[in-house]
Amino acid sequence: MTVLPLILALFALPACSTSPSSPDQPTSPTAADSTDTAAESEVIFRPRSKRSTGVGITSTINNPANVFGLDPSSPSSSANLPTAAVNVFTDPSSSPSTKPTTTPTAAPPSNDWTIALATFRGDTAEQSAQAFLQQIRSVPSLSEAFVERRGQGVIVALGRFSGPGTPEGTAALNRVHTTIIDNKTPFVTAFLAPPDSQSQQGTVPEYNLARAKQLFGKPAQWTLQVGIYGLADPSKRPTESDLKEIRQRAEEAVLKLRREGELAFYYHARERSTVTIGIFDDQAAGAIQGIAESQTLRSARERFPYNLLNGAAIRTRQGGRDVLQPSVVVRIPSE
Repeated sequence: MTVLPLILALFALPACSTSPSSPDQPTSPTAADSTDTAAESEVIFRPRSKRSTGVGITSTINNPANVFGLDPSSPSSSANLPTAAVNVFTDPSSSPSTKPTTTPTAAPPSNDWTIALATFRGDTAEQSAQAFLQQIRSVPSLSEAFVERRGQGVIVALGRFSGPGTPEGTAALNRVHTTIIDNKTPFVTAFLAPPDSQSQQGTVPEYNLARAKQLFGKPAQWTLQVGIYGLADPSKRPTESDLKEIRQRAEEAVLKLRREGELAFYYHARERSTVTIGIFDDQAAGAIQGIAESQTLRSARERFPYNLLNGAAIRTRQGGRDVLQPSVVVRIPSE
């Protein structure tokens, strides 16, 4: 995978490279006048909606055994999962017998926390989520899973809990993580998603990218950067008030994405904050020479194709023309 040096002009995390010796080297900054925000850009992190994209249900994802980013076929995965296909997760469009005869309605929004198993976006998100739900409900520990719309996404979820640290929620999450299907543990990165409520605010340390290695272990090497928050003019130094607002907006964006079922993180640098999606090991991120990045990462790129500045697309000059800066794989920092 090749990453353009200009991508990381606005943040401090190093980008993924296919060269084994280069991933730890930060890229050089870009000239301050080489980027500007696109006036026609839309809502923060609004993904493409050409089709539904979600793990474990689209025909392009044949092995969804890790819902939010870790590639189960990777030798560095802590789960050491086999690569055989999981029949329960086959694309319903390829097998008429897997299609539900009736379509359950989505659960209404709740003020409770819930375990996010998978997330879908796009025009057919709810249809894909319902099909995925029918497949996993054959597993006893997942029989009470449900579909819930969260903002721009639709999630397949399990359980209702009053907070992220309740004994019931922790025990249920552990059961989900250790659920075995055809000798695989397909939900090892399921997580407790916050309520879909505007009143749910505040800093959540568990969403800090600097803690990802602690939370997810050795496979947490890379993540997909989809947003930056900071002053539009990189030559200016933010005030304390500016920094407070910058960090608050980044955390609010992460909270919104978490509500929608995305494994999102924030990272606060000295003058800017970044927002990222997913966790990937070296193999899944395409950081190993000769190995392509995983379908899970490609799916994340489809959902979040651009790297936004304060919620707006960034234009850069490339080859004599204006292009929108794409989302980029960056290394997860140590705490």
